Amino acid sequence: MRRSFRQSVSFPAKCGLRGRPAGLSLLEVLLAFVFLTCALAAVGQRVFVGMTSATRLQQETEAAIRCESMLGMLLSGTQQYQKSGTWSDDQRWRWSADLTPSTVSGMLQLTVSAWHSDPNRKFARCSLTRLVRSNFADIGKQSAVTREERMQ
Repeated sequence: MRRSFRQSVSFPAKCGLRGRPAGLSLLEVLLAFVFLTCALAAVGQRVFVGMTSATRLQQETEAAIRCESMLGMLLSGTQQYQKSGTWSDDQRWRWSADLTPSTVSGMLQLTVSAWHSDPNRKFARCSLTRLVRSNFADIGKQSAVTREERMQ
């Protein structure tokens, strides 16, 4: 009696080492999905922290540059001394200048602060302090007048 090839050879399901069918069970797939989700959440958190830090650094840098710029303009006399003001290029940026007595005789302490008026930009703030001669306010007014006279 002759058997056909199909009758003589059976095709059992492929089995792994312990006799179970090869492949992944639903539990293993769900567990792998949970691990992948946790890993992606951790990476996403790192990206968010990086973006927040970059934004904060950009705001702090712009505030420092504006503050240093205003301090330089006040010291050079290109900006008349006044208590506060805004920048001409962006009215949302504000600055203030305070002259206070110093412990050094014949000197005043000039503190210039710059900040952004938007409350969402809470990191955009900087203050710089420098010692100036006690007649600084008078010199600032004179140099501004001289500059205006030169322009006419």
